[in-house]
Order: sequence, then C-alpha cells, then structure tokens
Amino acid sequence: MVRFLSTSISVCFMARGLGPAQADAVAALFGQVVRDEGLHYEVALARNNNEDGTVDVGVSSPEPVSFSRFYSWRESFEERLQDQIAELAAGATVSFEWGFPDQEAEQASAAAAVPVSVPGDWAEFTPRLATVLIGMPEGAVVTLAAGANQCLQFLQGWICSVGGSMTPEQERLLVAAGWHPPVDSAELALRIPDR
Repeated sequence: MVRFLSTSISVCFMARGLGPAQADAVAALFGQVVRDEGLHYEVALARNNNEDGTVDVGVSSPEPVSFSRFYSWRESFEERLQDQIAELAAGATVSFEWGFPDQEAEQASAAAAVPVSVPGDWAEFTPRLATVLIGMPEGAVVTLAAGANQCLQFLQGWICSVGGSMTPEQERLLVAAGWHPPVDSAELALRIPDR
C-alpha cells in the first residue's frame, strides 16, 4: 500500500489588471477550477474593483487546506491555470502565493528551542541570535531585557534598536560593533545585512 503524507497549505492565487468583462470570465474560470480540484468548500472567491478601472479576481483559503502530493500537483496546476487565464485575459498579471503554516510552525519551534544559557561575549552571542532571527515568523519581535531600563528589540526585517540609559562606554562599544548612534531618537540602531 502506498501512502502519501499530507501537508497544510494556505491557498491564494490571483489575476490582476483585468477589464470588467475579463474579470467576469476569470471569476467563472476560478469557480470551475476550484470545483474541479475539490477546493470549493475550502476557499473563497473575491473580486476587487481598483481606482484605475481594472479589476482583480482572487481565490484564498481562510484556513490552511490539507493536500496530498502538493508539490507534484502545484507545478501542473499553476501552469494550466496561467495558460487558461492568458487565453481569457492577455496581459493579466497572475500570482500564486502558497503559505506553508506547518513549516513556519516548525521554524518557530526550532527558533524557540535555541539554548537559553547566557553567552559569554558578543562573538558567542551573535551566531545564536542569528539562528533565532532566521526562524522568526512574519511579524515576530524578539526583545532582550538587560536590566530595569534597558532592552534590545529585533523586528522582522532584521532592524534592531537599543533603548534605555547607557553609559558612554556602552554606547562606544555598540558603535564599534557596527551600531549607528542616535540621530533623531535616543536609541542606537542596527540594520543586519542580508545573509
């Protein structure tokens, strides 16, 4: 017996920049496609009239959908749907935005499992911090407290700031480590480069 593992996927695909008649045709196509794929109870069809007169039509799932063999299905599904949209609405922009909540949860769990012992120095601290930041889910904030009036926050996008009162020596050490001194606020800031 062959068994296929299933995975949870957030479904979202869209056609943008359509004329009103094209939008009607694409909406009908999307309705047929989700019925044919057995997704009609899992997804919602939406239509947005833009200020420039164009229309966007999309399909999204309010909750993740369980798929078996998603990775083998995905490529042919995307290719087939793009071809069908091109026949109905030449020049439309088509996008597929698949979400992977199972993988995102595993990454967050792995990040949370980083050892919590206090590092001895900056050289030991930075690779451990990078491990946590890489696994941060969208919108996450990591805050490190360093006493009653000091904290360090890492926001999605790898922008960091230090708040609270510091001695001139502490500020000098942070600037020497690549932090930027305060310009329009009392906080030092660091933009961690892409890796």
